[in-house]
Amino acid sequence: MGGAVARPVKRRAEPEPAWEIAHLFPLQGTWSEEEYLELDTNHLVEFSDGNIEVLPMPTVMHQLIAVYFFKVLDRFVDSRKLGRALFAPLPVRLRTGKFREPDIIFLRKGKIASMGNQFWDTADLVMEVVSDDNRDHDLKKKRREYAWPASPNTGSSTLKSRRSPCSSSVPGMRKGPTSSTAGSPLGPRRHRRRYPVSRSM
Repeated sequence: MGGAVARPVKRRAEPEPAWEIAHLFPLQGTWSEEEYLELDTNHLVEFSDGNIEVLPMPTVMHQLIAVYFFKVLDRFVDSRKLGRALFAPLPVRLRTGKFREPDIIFLRKGKIASMGNQFWDTADLVMEVVSDDNRDHDLKKKRREYAWPASPNTGSSTLKSRRSPCSSSVPGMRKGPTSSTAGSPLGPRRHRRRYPVSRSM
């Protein structure tokens, strides 16, 4: 009696994404602002000229730094009743067809009443915590876009980036090395940028 013949092992097919779901959404390059704003997701998503850009999930250290800066800014703003400081997710429209998600946003009190509940059309200060796996997007791309002139047809803000991360456009806030976490519970200094908005808004 011969030996048992080994049956070939069937390999399970590699799982694939549910590509069909992608067909339920507009193609890249064809998204409208309305379609972007109606997108329901727990991920941070930005919008750029008909394209959506899904941002990487923030790390714990990223969030600790963002929370630290938000608390410092919020205490300062609230104690002087200067306006409102908020944090992501909150889309800011830089111009028609361009929405970004700054980590921290400040708006003077005289402008708050005109802002919608879904996104802001302007900001007086935005702050970005640089992500290690998305450095060029935070340090180069967003910096250029925050400095892009506003379209005269939209009334959007002109965000003016400066080389020094220590400058501030918050009224009364001390200018100096405020972007450093030296002496804070977060430990060593991290790469961060703050992008004040020009006075032209």
